[in-house]
Amino acid sequence: MKVLSFLQDTGPDHRGRYLSDIWKFNDQQMETTHDYIQWVFPLDEPSSASADAPVLEPGEIALIHKSSLAAHNLNASVNWFIAFLTRNDQWRTAHDHNHLRITRMIKSQRLLHSEMAANATRDKILKLAESSKAQISETALDYWRNA
Repeated sequence: MKVLSFLQDTGPDHRGRYLSDIWKFNDQQMETTHDYIQWVFPLDEPSSASADAPVLEPGEIALIHKSSLAAHNLNASVNWFIAFLTRNDQWRTAHDHNHLRITRMIKSQRLLHSEMAANATRDKILKLAESSKAQISETALDYWRNA
C-alpha cells in the first residue's frame, strides 16, 4: 500500500520523496516539477501526464478512508496547493497545466475524503478564479464544478 504510506508521510513516492519533502517545494519547484501532483492527490484512474503515477485500487482507497493521518495530510496538501495558487498568477489564463492539477485535487479529495470537503475545495478555487478577473476558460471552470 505504497500510496497510503506516502499520504501518511511514512513512505516515499517513486522518486524517494516523502510527502513532507514535497510540502517544502518552493513555488518554482511546484510549478516546474510535474510528477508530484499525482502522488499528493492520487486517483483511481491513470494519469496522462506521468507514467509513474499511482492508480488506486478499491482496497487501498478503503484503507486511506480509514486513516485519520492520511485524511489530515490530504487536507494539509489541499491548503498547501491552494496557497501556491493564491500566491501565483500564471494559472489565471485560458489554458494552464495547473487547471488539470486543480481538477485532480478536487477529484482526489472527493474520492479519498468526502463530498463536503471536495465541494468546499471546489468553492475556494472558483472564488479564487472569480476574484482574479482572469480569462480562465469556461471549460476549465466546468471541469472544476463537475470534479
